[in-house]
Amino acid sequence: MGHFNFEVIQYETGNAVNMIPYKGASPAMTALLGGHVETSTLSLSLIAPHVKAGKLRILLISQKTPEFPDIPTLKQLGYKQNIMSVRFAFYVPAGLPDSVKKVLVPAIQTAIKAPDVTSAIQNMGAIEDFVPGEEFKKMMAEEYGMARRLMKKVAPSEK
Repeated sequence: MGHFNFEVIQYETGNAVNMIPYKGASPAMTALLGGHVETSTLSLSLIAPHVKAGKLRILLISQKTPEFPDIPTLKQLGYKQNIMSVRFAFYVPAGLPDSVKKVLVPAIQTAIKAPDVTSAIQNMGAIEDFVPGEEFKKMMAEEYGMARRLMKKVAPSEK
């Protein structure tokens, strides 16, 4: 996700970024805090304590969050595409009867929107953003299409 987001930033802004791959977020965080790299795309939960301690600064964010309401997204800065976020979803087997979905989906939505659950999600550095199944499926298809189009532009296949 981090490498892809650098591609989005490069494509949208026209600025070149020298991507340095790391074997995970912890080595990338160590390099960032140690001044070995100038920037990184890391999860909010990982960087938030360092931001609050004044060791790091957030330049942009994938989507607005109550914890850092003044940090802009790429779209808010005037670009067409935001960087992407990792999304979590509940999945069920294909062919699940509608009668089960009619009970299960509202129960999940109620549970996710419960204040204690929302608080726990935010404490993990994530954002509660319940999206019903069909809407989520459409959103994922649009993001996948955007990712394919972008990758064809930035890494065209050889002929």
